[in-house]
Amino acid sequence: MEGQETIQILSQDLIRILRIPRKDPPKKSTSMLAAEFERVTSKPQFLTMAESKALKQACAKEREKQRKAAEERMHEWKEIEASCEKNRAPTDLELEAQERAQQLVEQAGIFKMEQEQEIKQFNKRILNAQCQAIRDVQIQEKKQIKAELAEEEKHLEIEMKVQLDKALQRANKIDELRKEQRIRGKQQICKQIQERLENKLIEDHQKEQERLRMEENQKRMKQEDFKAREKERMRQQHLQEEVKRINAEIMQNREKKLEQEKLADMKILEYQRKTQERQAELEAEQVRIKKEKELEIARLRARQEKAQDYKAQQ
Repeated sequence: MEGQETIQILSQDLIRILRIPRKDPPKKSTSMLAAEFERVTSKPQFLTMAESKALKQACAKEREKQRKAAEERMHEWKEIEASCEKNRAPTDLELEAQERAQQLVEQAGIFKMEQEQEIKQFNKRILNAQCQAIRDVQIQEKKQIKAELAEEEKHLEIEMKVQLDKALQRANKIDELRKEQRIRGKQQICKQIQERLENKLIEDHQKEQERLRMEENQKRMKQEDFKAREKERMRQQHLQEEVKRINAEIMQNREKKLEQEKLADMKILEYQRKTQERQAELEAEQVRIKKEKELEIARLRARQEKAQDYKAQQ
């Protein structure tokens, strides 16, 4: 981008170009927000309470958006710092520190130090010196970036506050107009409520009349239903009594028939008994007559024999 300062960072595997935030950051977001306010508030119709609330929320969202953008840039700087700490090209201060360290190492090699522990401690001090130099540079850069970001955020907050104040003034004017409109609306609503109450009274009266008619119809239907049930009950009772009477007659006839059948059976048995008795008497009489005939024949034969004997004796 034109007019913006950049830093080129060289590492072993990549080249990074970083943009340094300006003290006077671009006002694209704030100008767009003002244009949006102008577009919304310049409409001929009145804003509703919901639209006014949405407008205030839009301001808050835009402010939050700018804050998040600043946080993202800070996060990007932190990632760059981490990458630089790992792969960045050494600065002049770091090169000087490395040269000094190399000289010390060469001197240590010339002097041929024999104690390994002393060599390790010496190397450690060298590395600490290098790391401290790098950290000092990074701390300074980080402080500068934080200061610039804080200045940018402060400027953005001021712009947002100005725009928000303007929007609030417009919203207050709109609220006044809306208040007048609400008063007129309330009067209209009161009139409508009065009309609705009158209509409701008429409707309630009609409903009450309809309810009374329905109750009267239900009462009449219940009476008719009661009469029909009572009539059906009497018919069923009469039918049951008729069935009982018929059943009683059937049982009586059945008992009478059984009695008649029983008497007939007794007469048959009596007739059979008398017949058997007469048969037995007849057979006994026949046996008696047969015996009497045999006795008579025997007497006659005896007489004949006596007569023959008598004649023969003469």
